[in-house]
Amino acid sequence: EKDADEAAKGDDPVVAKVDGAEIKRSDVIKFITTLPPQLQQTPIDTLFPMALEQVINAKIVDVKAEKLSGLANDSEVEKRMEEAKVQIMRAVYVEKEIEKQVTDERLKKAYDEAVAKSKPTEEVRARHILVDSEDKAKEIIEKLKGGANFDALAKEFSKDPSNKDSGGDLGYFTKDAMVKSFADAAFAMNKGDVSSSPVKTQFGYHVIKIEDKRQSAAPAFEKVREALAVNERRKILDELVKQWNEGAQIERFDVNGKPLPAPKAEEAPASAEQQAPAAETTPAQ
Repeated sequence: EKDADEAAKGDDPVVAKVDGAEIKRSDVIKFITTLPPQLQQTPIDTLFPMALEQVINAKIVDVKAEKLSGLANDSEVEKRMEEAKVQIMRAVYVEKEIEKQVTDERLKKAYDEAVAKSKPTEEVRARHILVDSEDKAKEIIEKLKGGANFDALAKEFSKDPSNKDSGGDLGYFTKDAMVKSFADAAFAMNKGDVSSSPVKTQFGYHVIKIEDKRQSAAPAFEKVREALAVNERRKILDELVKQWNEGAQIERFDVNGKPLPAPKAEEAPASAEQQAPAAETTPAQ
């Protein structure tokens, strides 16, 4: 029985205590699920400590509130609970109505439209060897002309710790992802080319080898599904608000209770979507 209790604790361990009141891992996870989807994508090692602090702050207030006798039945508390209930009911209703329309069919349509509008971008896959002096870079270029292996030279001489052990491999990148002098040189070369002269940047002198050139492909649907869903939820909310307004009999009055004329279409308030805001040694910008 004791082992079973220990196992249960291990499944949901205590991660903090406030005046003896326990906070369990499940409490923090529950809080995380209330965060915006974009924030939930933050690596858990970064997100969990931040969420824990928020839960601790809430628990501090809870502990203090519990010590105030009769507060649970306080008229102000009851009033705010009723107000909160109305707000929660409103939010849940809207969320449920929105989620009914966030279908795979709608998301795939939005994905296809975005792909159709996007223009392919040229990408290069390159390797580089970074050294401190121009003379050293020239020496490496001569070694390469003599048949030396690029990967081996990168491992031996490159000052870029992020990729020297992989032969200086930078992977695929677009032109705007690198500092200008490096990008200009790399994109002017052809597949298989090696720098004929050192390329200088603020990091030092580079010897570049072009492994491949291609046109960028659209990201897979599943990789952008959640981002599409966030955008579509905004659009659906606008559509629902417009639909509900058109279906309701709305009368407006001024501060003195005098009837106001209905606003013209061009005078309608901005939609939620319109109000929303537009979320080392490697030579990357």
